[in-house]
Amino acid sequence: MGKKNVKTNETGVRLAIDIGTELQIELQGAKSRFRSELAGMVPGRFVIAKMPEIVGPNFDENCQRYRGSDVIVRYLYRGTVFGFRAVMVGIISWPARLMFTGYPVKVEECNVRKEGRISCILPGKIQFGTQVFEVSILDLSPSGCQAAIMSPNFDISALAANLSKVEKLRIMFQLPGESKALVIPALRKNVRGDDFKLGVGVQFVNIGADVKLKINNFIATAMSLHRA
Repeated sequence: MGKKNVKTNETGVRLAIDIGTELQIELQGAKSRFRSELAGMVPGRFVIAKMPEIVGPNFDENCQRYRGSDVIVRYLYRGTVFGFRAVMVGIISWPARLMFTGYPVKVEECNVRKEGRISCILPGKIQFGTQVFEVSILDLSPSGCQAAIMSPNFDISALAANLSKVEKLRIMFQLPGESKALVIPALRKNVRGDDFKLGVGVQFVNIGADVKLKINNFIATAMSLHRA
C-alpha cells in the first residue's frame, strides 16, 4: 500500500474519517479496484462502503465470490493517504448496495510528501494565456510536477523567455485508469531549456480534495509497485 508509517487502531476505536469520504477499494483476489464512499461503520466489527451504482454485468456476484478474501481500502485524510487491510465480509443489494468489510486492526499511513516525487511519463498539456502545448509529465508529487515541452516546431529560447514572464498557468494530464484528464490551476516555478526540450516546474494551487486523492492514490500505487 505504499507504507510509510504504521499506526495501530485499537479495536473499537472509531476511524478518523467521515461518512461520505471517498474510498478506493481493491479486491486482492480479483486484482481489481473501484471507487466507493464510506457509508458507515460499527467500531470493532465492520466498515460499510457504498457499492458503485453503475457496474458491469454480474458485478455483485463476482464480488461475492471473493467473500472472505482480503481487501485494501485507501482514503485521503488531511492531505495524506491512509489504508488498511481487512476481510470482505459480504455484499447486500437491498435497501442499498453496500459492501461490509472487517474492521481494521491497524491503519497504515503513506506520507507521500516525505517520500518525495515519483518519476513517470504521462502525456499532458500546459496552457498559459491562449497558448497550449503538448507536454510529458516527468515527475509528480501531490503539490506539483515537472513538465517537458518537446517539439521541433518552436524556438525553445523564445518560448522560455515568454514563459519566464508568466506566473499562472493550467496543467492537464490523465492518470492511468481515469476516464477524464485532470485540469489543475498552477504556478510556474522555474523554466529550464536545452537543445531538445523546455522543462517547466509547476506548483499546483487550489487543488480539490478529489483531485488530490487521485494523485495520492496513483503515487501510493506506483511506490508500492516499485518496492515489490
